[in-house]
Amino acid sequence: MSLSCQYAFRNRRFLRETLLRIAPVLGLVALLPAAVFAVRTESVEHQSFEDFLGGDFRNVALSSSGALILAPEAEELAGPDEPIIWSAVSDSNGGFFFGTGNRGKVFHLSADGELRTVFEPEQVLSRSLALAPDGTLFVGTSPEGRVYRIRDDEKPEVFFEPEQNYIWDIVLNDQGDMYVATGAQGHIYRLAHDHEPGEAVELFFESDQTHISTLAWDGEGRLLAGTSPGGFVYRLDAEGNAFAILNTGDNEIKRIVTAEDGALYVATFTEESGGSAPPARPTGAIANVIQALIGSGENDNSSNNARQQAQRATAQARISMIYRVDPDGFAEPHWVLPGHAIHSMILLPDGRLLVGMGNDGRVFSVSDATDWQLLQRLESGGEVSVLLPGSAKDGEVYALSSNPSRIYRMDFSLAAKGHYTSEVLDMERGSHWGRFHLDGAGDGIRVSTRSGNTDEPERTWSDWTDPANAGEANAIGSPAARYIQYRVYLESDGGSNPLPRVNRTRLFYRNFNASPAITGIRLVPAEVALERVPASPQAPSIDLDQLFNSNRVRSSNAQQRTGQLRAVERPGLATIAWQARDPNDDDLSFTLRIRSEDEERWTTLAEDLRDNFFSFNTRGFDEGRYYAKVIASDHLSNPPGEARTASRTSEAFLIDNTSPTVELLEKNVGNASAVLRVAVEDRVSIIKDVRYYLNGGDRTPIFPEDGLFDSRRETFRLELNDLEPGAHSVIVAAEDEAGNERVLNIHFEVD
Repeated sequence: MSLSCQYAFRNRRFLRETLLRIAPVLGLVALLPAAVFAVRTESVEHQSFEDFLGGDFRNVALSSSGALILAPEAEELAGPDEPIIWSAVSDSNGGFFFGTGNRGKVFHLSADGELRTVFEPEQVLSRSLALAPDGTLFVGTSPEGRVYRIRDDEKPEVFFEPEQNYIWDIVLNDQGDMYVATGAQGHIYRLAHDHEPGEAVELFFESDQTHISTLAWDGEGRLLAGTSPGGFVYRLDAEGNAFAILNTGDNEIKRIVTAEDGALYVATFTEESGGSAPPARPTGAIANVIQALIGSGENDNSSNNARQQAQRATAQARISMIYRVDPDGFAEPHWVLPGHAIHSMILLPDGRLLVGMGNDGRVFSVSDATDWQLLQRLESGGEVSVLLPGSAKDGEVYALSSNPSRIYRMDFSLAAKGHYTSEVLDMERGSHWGRFHLDGAGDGIRVSTRSGNTDEPERTWSDWTDPANAGEANAIGSPAARYIQYRVYLESDGGSNPLPRVNRTRLFYRNFNASPAITGIRLVPAEVALERVPASPQAPSIDLDQLFNSNRVRSSNAQQRTGQLRAVERPGLATIAWQARDPNDDDLSFTLRIRSEDEERWTTLAEDLRDNFFSFNTRGFDEGRYYAKVIASDHLSNPPGEARTASRTSEAFLIDNTSPTVELLEKNVGNASAVLRVAVEDRVSIIKDVRYYLNGGDRTPIFPEDGLFDSRRETFRLELNDLEPGAHSVIVAAEDEAGNERVLNIHFEVD
């Protein structure tokens, strides 16, 4: 390989390695990111069940199709001083008994609203209740598994003590025989109708499962048993022989209800692993109840915010499912709502299921997998732990919630008025508000908004605006801010006019225009220019995940710059490249200016650049150190008067187009040896590299006499030994920091 080819090869390799090193920083040889969304009008749209679900419902229901309508009113009746309600059973006079935790008290609420305590067992919870036709109340307690009998005017007595920790459920058949479901050994005990304390008890069924979690009767009077942790449903005959009619694979069977046609509806519970923090109090799942009982044994009946937040966080990792089992045994999933844990379930007279959730007091009515409603959101929030059919009139239901414990009555007559409050909407930065559009039907719909700059509404937020009729698009009167909420009021006139119904809301806004930022400026190696390689036209791409997971309807007419960059080597060229971003994703244009260290005035090299680089010829510039300034403007995406700019000045860089000088200072030739001293000097650059080639041989580096390349003038000493007699040549090549090279050819003869 000739010496000139070696030089050319080395320079190209240096250029390639340098470009590869800086390419990730500058975005070279790759598609440059284009501005997609600028400061322009955007909107948030709600029109599906999932869109509205995160809001707050007050006497407003949400259909599976995503419509807001008036809901059955929930009247609060009582609030006992225990945090959790576990079970309830109706009496024959329109009232009911209910068992609680964390001190196991049993209360009675009469038809006229009188609340009284009927039993204090000194246990953590009263998990199951049963009422005999003669009015005798049976109470199952934990964690010392006992069944108590309570008769009028008699002291409560231990009726049955099975040497089990947990009494999960108690049911009575038509003959008055009692069946008791237990854990931590999954047994069912049968007590005859005339059983008395201390008498022998029949072990009716012994399961391989740890817990028998719930009991029910099928349409033919056979006993049904749900289990945990396997999620089985067994059907037992009169002798206690079991047949598994359903294997769900879920953690727990929560509820079993039987329809008039003999079909079964089975609610299950599964707690997925995901690192969620355990609940601060038992929330209904058998595993959680046991953990709370063993781990605490607490008597604290407070219901603070930390507890509710922990429970809500845990509920997000849970999935409940409702299965339908036909009379002939065919089973299939009937309904599921991801992220919601079922705590209670009953069958309404019209065939719908009423389902209580562990999420913010939510009650759903379910017709089938495609037709359901978020029927009511109980004001106290917490888990809807018990749903109990009322006896005062058809359709009346009692909803009992926990954390905190409250009792509500729902009679399914629609509330006269209610309102829906959206979740807090985050526009990511301060915004101007446009108009609020609402699609719906019926009169009595009004809209109000409020805004603020904290992610939770508090006293620094604005007040709610005066409710405005929603018949036409209304200008939003709330102050400009980052966050906003809207509230929709629904009100019926009680006449023949259509009931109010909201199908879609849409809120328009425009972000404040924020200044762009230039995050870096770099000088590409000397004698390199960048050029854009045009790309073939491409159809715009669609991100389906964004399409399905975002409520924001965005539009953009920004032209995306496509294509790759290539490097071109030309003497005297320099390229300055920079990185810039805009908080609003505006389209940016750039101005590039330059000045020397000794000057104060800037010289403009280019204006209105769309690329983030600029190549120019440095020939003609005085040699020395220079500064570059890049000015970014977002005027391409903003109205006149609202554009913003930002600038950044680079570190000093060198313009040097002159090669260093190489001077022979001394040449001493001896017997088979030679000593050469060479001086290398450059006017503005530090000497970077010196090497020599003896008689056209391999490259040999040499170092300054002081050992360091740290000056514009360096001296070098070459000692050549074992030379053959005759003529010899040495080529000394020197390079400065700017990459300029100079070669000195030295000849001598050895005797």
